[in-house]
Order: sequence, then C-alpha cells, then structure tokens
Amino acid sequence: MRIVNDADYDVAVTFTIDGLNVFAFSEVRGRNGKPLYACVIVTKKSSVLVKGWHRDNEKSWEFLVAEYAKSAAAEVRNVDGLGTITASFAAAWPKDGMPPADEPAKPSTRAVSLDATARGAEVG
Repeated sequence: MRIVNDADYDVAVTFTIDGLNVFAFSEVRGRNGKPLYACVIVTKKSSVLVKGWHRDNEKSWEFLVAEYAKSAAAEVRNVDGLGTITASFAAAWPKDGMPPADEPAKPSTRAVSLDATARGAEVG
C-alpha cells in the first residue's frame, strides 16, 4: 500500500488492515512487550510504500488475502474490522519543532478532548 502525503507538513499515519495495526506482529518490541511502533511517518510532499506486516526494520511479511482461518486476524482471534483497510492521518512534527500553522502551538496538558459522539434523535 502506498501512503501519499501531499501536505506541507509531515504526517503520522496509523494504518490498519482487518482491524489490525500493521505493526501488530512486529518483532521490534518495547519494554512492555508491545510493538514499539504504532504509526508510519510520511514526510511532507512524499509517499511511503508499506509492503506488508512489519517484522523488523529490514523485513515485512507480505499482505496476502486468505480465508479467515489462515489470516492474520485469526492468529489473534480478531473479527472486528474484517475486510477494511484504514489509514488515519495526523499532523506530525519534531518534539521541539514548530507545529503546522493550523495546530495549536502549545496544546493543553489535557490533549484529549472532552467531547465525544452521542446518539441523537431517531431518524428513518
């Protein structure tokens, strides 16, 4: 999968297939035993080719369409998101760098929004 960034700033892309992050099977792990990476950084005005499930920083396992029993999702007993490919983009910048113009220069200490989506009136 090729991820294209036409923006004037770098982006962090969380990329999932069948509901699984492409780093789900990575052998590069943090101290907590979880994959060290969660997103792909795509620099401004460039693209990145994601060849498959991340194995380490040199190799990947190719994406292969297969019956559920032989799938990556089955390995971890996941059924949520089967049949979907999702790329979620967020602006990215160095820790001490300047954010893009439309990002807050100093986000609050509570960067998580207190807003969420509720169920509204019933519609037909």
